[in-house]
Amino acid sequence: MKKKELDNSFKVVDKTFSMAKANVISIFIILPIYITLSIVYNEVCGYEKTSPFNFIMIGILVVAGLVLHEFLHGFVWQLFCERKWKSINFGFNIKTFSPYAHCKEVLPINQYRLGTIAPAIFTGVIPFIFALIFKNNVLATASILLICVACGDFMILYTIAKEKSTSLVIDHPTMCGCQVYRKKIKIS
Repeated sequence: MKKKELDNSFKVVDKTFSMAKANVISIFIILPIYITLSIVYNEVCGYEKTSPFNFIMIGILVVAGLVLHEFLHGFVWQLFCERKWKSINFGFNIKTFSPYAHCKEVLPINQYRLGTIAPAIFTGVIPFIFALIFKNNVLATASILLICVACGDFMILYTIAKEKSTSLVIDHPTMCGCQVYRKKIKIS
């Protein structure tokens, strides 16, 4: 559905924030996540010194994970779009030094939520579980960093957490977040 197809039976609520604000707030989210997951890994698997080669491997995994992160946003959202991949834009914001995926179609809020959380699950949580199972500190470190990368996504999910499942959403093209379209209640 396109934005112009929505009628006056919806109230528009802005749920956006700037990348600068996201970066500042993320610091307070990233530190507890990183420390907690590092402690969990070290308690379960024990501490292991990281070699220079491992740092290179972590770097490669994180860069690949960043690309996959944005692809997963687009992949999940396009599943629900009328125009599929034609409704998804990928890019890189030079000012904020961040890659992005943007959906140009209006989606039901739960479909938007699914596309927003998918990268954290598939590039962070699931690999971290495998790192615990196989006692792999390279995978653990990369997955923890990729969970931290999803802080902006967590902030978006937090801002729309109380929205009803009947709401519609359109991703904002330049800011973090979205515009929510709430169905107006008709009074007879």
